[in-house]
Amino acid sequence: MRWLVHLLVMFSRLRLFRRKYKLGIHRDNLVLDVGSGNDPHPRADVLCDFSLTDDWERAGPIVRHGRPLVVGDITNLPFIGGAFDYVICSHTLEHVASPERAIRELMRVGRRGYIETPSEFTEKLSSFPFHKWFVRLEHDMLIFRRKSGPCFDPLLSSHFFSMWNQRDPYFLLWSFNSADRGLVQYHWTREIKYLIEDDQPENYWDVPEIEEPAASTRKEGVISPLRRGLKWMIRSFYSTTATPHRRKIGSSLLSLLRCPNCCASLNRQQEILICPLGHSFPLVDGCPVLLAESSSTT
Repeated sequence: MRWLVHLLVMFSRLRLFRRKYKLGIHRDNLVLDVGSGNDPHPRADVLCDFSLTDDWERAGPIVRHGRPLVVGDITNLPFIGGAFDYVICSHTLEHVASPERAIRELMRVGRRGYIETPSEFTEKLSSFPFHKWFVRLEHDMLIFRRKSGPCFDPLLSSHFFSMWNQRDPYFLLWSFNSADRGLVQYHWTREIKYLIEDDQPENYWDVPEIEEPAASTRKEGVISPLRRGLKWMIRSFYSTTATPHRRKIGSSLLSLLRCPNCCASLNRQQEILICPLGHSFPLVDGCPVLLAESSSTT
């Protein structure tokens, strides 16, 4: 009976992945993933994240898979207006202090896009202490309600993540089949409709420390390699839809960038990028670090 539950879990995962990856992106679209973190979308041509090394608010080290990565602030994206045909922003807006500024930036740099966040249901069941917003979708409008404090029950969340890490099949089956209740998924064209319900100042609580859930001690059975294989096949399939933009973006990335301080174009001089006003930004492991606070003036 348990093997049947494992099979149902794999089919449920496949259905969820298909919804997340089959977004109607055209083959010739240039795609940006903002907040790509440790799990970038396989169709993204350019990745953007806030840090190369700080993993506190993501599930693991940054992942690139050979694609250009730009370090930038979602509320002040270092890209020219209309640079991208499609912008993906998954599990990022619930982290930021000002989703309004972030949303305006997404609309500025992209023509269409996809936004995904945990729902209010999920936040109350298994929240992270650094998630600042409840998000819900009403009448094709994203509604952000700032939390009055960390909505976080250590005992409940510890139990939730423990079952997740142990890959309990009954729990996973419930999780994947509850995606409609557990996720907010929003597709937009030209405009993102949103409402901010906020009567709290920014940075009004200290993020509490959280113990890392214990790693699973279960022995790996036959199902685990099958599950990993299925996940790899799904990602590989959608990666094959990548366009010539991905292969050529390395040489043309500079033309998509702008200075986060003055919005001017950037030129490369050895291992720095510099704008006409003299703001310079470092290249770290080949990644432009385009944060206003990381600039120096020459």
